[in-house]
Amino acid sequence: MAQTISMLAEPDHRADLHFLRVPGEMGRLIAAYDWQATPLGDLRQWPQSLRTAVNLMLNSTQPMWIGWGPDITFLYNDAYIDVLSLAKHPRALGQPAREVWSELWDYCGPLADRVFQRGEACMVEKAQFFMSRGDWREETWYAFTYSPIVDEGGAIRGLFCPCVDVTTANLHTRRLTTLSDLAATTLRQDNVASACAAAAAVLGENPADIPFALLYLFDPATGSARLEQAVHVAGGIELAPALVELEAGRRPPAGCPWPFTQVYEQGATVALAIGALPGLPIGLADQRVHQCLALPLSMPGYERPIGMLVAGVSPARPLDGAYRSFFELVTGQAAAALQKAMADEERQRRAEALAELDRAKTAFFSNISHEFRTPLTLMLAPIEDALADPIQRLAPPQRARLELAQRNALRLQKLVNTLLDFSRVQAGRMQASYRRVDLCALTRDLASGFRSIMESAGLALHVRCETLQAETWVDVAMWEKIVLNLLSNAFKFTFNGSVTVELVQRGQEAVLRIRDTGVGIDGPQQERLFERFHRVEGARARTFEGSGIGLALVRDLVELHNGRIAVESTPDHGSCFTVILPLGRAHLPDEQLVDADAAQHAPSRALETYTAEARRWLPGEEEAPAAAPEDGGEVTANSVPASAPALLPAPGAARILIADDNADMRAYLARLLRPHWQVQSVANGQEALAAARSQRPDLILSDVMMPLLDGFGLIQALRADQALQDIPLMLLSARSGEEARIEGLNAGADDYLVKPFSARELLTRVESQLLRGRQRAGERAEAEHLAQARREAEIASRAKDEFLAMLSHELRNPLSPILSAAQLMRLKGVPNIEKELAVIERQSQHLVGLVDDLLDVARITQGKIELRCERCELAVLITRALETVAALVQERRHQLVLNVPPSGLALNADPLRLTQVLTNLLTNAVKYTNNGGRIEVCAVADQGWAVVRISDNGIGIAPDMLSRLFGKFVQERQALDRSRGGLGLGLAIVHSFVELHGGSIEARSAGLGRGSLFELRLPLLPS
Repeated sequence: MAQTISMLAEPDHRADLHFLRVPGEMGRLIAAYDWQATPLGDLRQWPQSLRTAVNLMLNSTQPMWIGWGPDITFLYNDAYIDVLSLAKHPRALGQPAREVWSELWDYCGPLADRVFQRGEACMVEKAQFFMSRGDWREETWYAFTYSPIVDEGGAIRGLFCPCVDVTTANLHTRRLTTLSDLAATTLRQDNVASACAAAAAVLGENPADIPFALLYLFDPATGSARLEQAVHVAGGIELAPALVELEAGRRPPAGCPWPFTQVYEQGATVALAIGALPGLPIGLADQRVHQCLALPLSMPGYERPIGMLVAGVSPARPLDGAYRSFFELVTGQAAAALQKAMADEERQRRAEALAELDRAKTAFFSNISHEFRTPLTLMLAPIEDALADPIQRLAPPQRARLELAQRNALRLQKLVNTLLDFSRVQAGRMQASYRRVDLCALTRDLASGFRSIMESAGLALHVRCETLQAETWVDVAMWEKIVLNLLSNAFKFTFNGSVTVELVQRGQEAVLRIRDTGVGIDGPQQERLFERFHRVEGARARTFEGSGIGLALVRDLVELHNGRIAVESTPDHGSCFTVILPLGRAHLPDEQLVDADAAQHAPSRALETYTAEARRWLPGEEEAPAAAPEDGGEVTANSVPASAPALLPAPGAARILIADDNADMRAYLARLLRPHWQVQSVANGQEALAAARSQRPDLILSDVMMPLLDGFGLIQALRADQALQDIPLMLLSARSGEEARIEGLNAGADDYLVKPFSARELLTRVESQLLRGRQRAGERAEAEHLAQARREAEIASRAKDEFLAMLSHELRNPLSPILSAAQLMRLKGVPNIEKELAVIERQSQHLVGLVDDLLDVARITQGKIELRCERCELAVLITRALETVAALVQERRHQLVLNVPPSGLALNADPLRLTQVLTNLLTNAVKYTNNGGRIEVCAVADQGWAVVRISDNGIGIAPDMLSRLFGKFVQERQALDRSRGGLGLGLAIVHSFVELHGGSIEARSAGLGRGSLFELRLPLLPS
């Protein structure tokens, strides 16, 4: 039944209503309410228990309500108004509680019954309610308690309910859970599709905040938006098209209201009122979703968004700042996940491309190695036949040539075989054939093959191989490569001490240790030692040659035996490589076992190849006799000819220094060049630098890749040494191509020659570089001569300036007594000498002027002029200068025109020196203008500068004179009628004084007989 509220002008403050005398609105409303029409009856007749409860409620700042009587009549305080909202307040006062909260009573009613029927209090920590707000229902969360109120008779008459709004906390918890799950799930994805799917799955778990979502990604290449994921909406329907064109001005498909183009072009969030669109899910409290946001997915480094998230807004929550921030955080997290996934995809694409490139490279290595083998066979077989021919024996020079070719062909064959083996292992096509062997004897034989080489190098070789008690199965060829590679490396990097080969049995394993006392390897390099193509940079070695795959191949071959390899090394103390193989045959594939025992092992071709290469690293090996090819034919870097007639260079021939770590190359170059020039050869860049400092060469031929100091390092060291920086240097390298040549020339090389090269080309280039060197030496000598001449000229100039200064002082000394004597004679009135006195005074003053000019020039040259600047007006200085030349102007009967403002042109200047400048310029104008001429003086301000122009219609200036007008001792030719003498220093002094004031001066003339103009510019003082 509807109730009415009688609003009194003033509340009833009679003594029996004192319990309503509290601040706020609800005390007055309760006092004014017509309670007679409710089960509570007359307000004045309320029991004390109800009065006390109401008073307690009204005085509390906590939201509370009281339900009293059988209908649980509803009373509440001011703090509870926000809980009800204006949709229920004040209408809820005096109503039954089940009507006030009809939408909640299915939850709250049973709790109230427990209070009234059984007297049980209850507490709810959080409850989700959808409270009616007029035309919509709002999601809220509350914590509350229901407590019984007992009347004076001990009966339960009422319910007391304080409550706390925990909506914000619960919404934050739910949204934070979504954000945390989004971060934890999506950032683990390594591709865009899975990242989008993971994001959609997480968003789908929170329909309360995100009723639906559509995730689109933009593709700038195609100008389209592609649907990646749809949450609570069927993908592909009109509401969620799979593909949308982003063309400007193009409307989305019918039934699709999403602002694709606007978000893509502007990168801003767009809020949309979407009404009743078909296909959208129902939101909380069975309400339709009527609002959504279209949010850009933005990433750093991208000008435009990479995608768009369309997210529905809950119909049970207002779109406030916190809700918007949640959506922004969701899109930020999704964008971060997509960025990470895109980076992962890019890395994966690069890795796949590298893997494909690696496979292609391995296949190429395998193919090219096979292709190399055929010509190598056809090279080695005829060479061996010729060397072994007992009937047609070769002459010693021819035999030496073929032995050299055989040695380098065998080295090339070793490199090809290593490359082929490595490519087979990498491609998984290496098939081992395991045989039962006496591993002790096999290893001892291989190690002993290096004994003579070690001893020739001054090293001790210790071989300790004990007989193994268990059977050992290995691929003999592979084991040879393992042992020989490790022994070759030990010899290559050991210069003093010993190399030890040790084979022992440890349990069911065979352990091979190859230890040396060489240069050692530092920690970071040890970690990369078995990487393919890795080389230890800067390590001291007998040679810098090598492919960088030897140890990688050793590791792969050991692993094919189910073994393992390790290294222990200390810089400057040596290294120890340890190979461990399982004994027996159980670990090997049966199909790869060969029952026949390996034969006794004579020295193999592999041993011969490795030892032949190592022998070339011994000092002095390059001194083997060799000769150059005839007729300048094409040769390879290793094609050193055999012995030749001993040709000595002519006395005084140029000196050439050769630096190359390949012994055969050093020998070839030396034999080729020695008939023409003096030659010295060294094995690395460090030795080359020491040799050049010991005896300066005329040309250096250097390999690029050498131990200790490579070719580029040698260039850098030479160019940094003032005594050696101009030595011509030619790089010899196997690196071909324009890029390699440019790199060498940019590094400072004078020439770059690619191996293989012809003898004729080498000789021509060497001759060219020596010629250039001689030209440089001549230019250097000439430059030194010119520098010496310049120094002498500067000394002479300083002496001249000092002489002029001294002469000026000495000339002034007799002038003063002459002038004084003339003045005394005039004062004494000596008769009949007025004319003579005037001549004496005039010529003496002229001589004083000349002496002053000389003195000024000397001071300016020596930097001894000191300006005494002060604030002065330009008009005053011009006036003083005009007073000085007034007599000369009258004598010449010139017309003088002045256009100078009396003030406004303030300068910071030395008034004496600036007056001297103006006087000089005016004197010149008068001097070089015919009698009765016109002279104009003009002064103006021009953008912070004072500009003085002195022009005349005199004899003008020749064009060839303008460029040197302000030089010392420069004079225009003078006619007798205008000659006033002079030294040609006036304009030089003017120019110097103007520059000292921070200004400039310029002379202009249309030519002889057409006058001249001098323009002087000086900085103005600020106003």
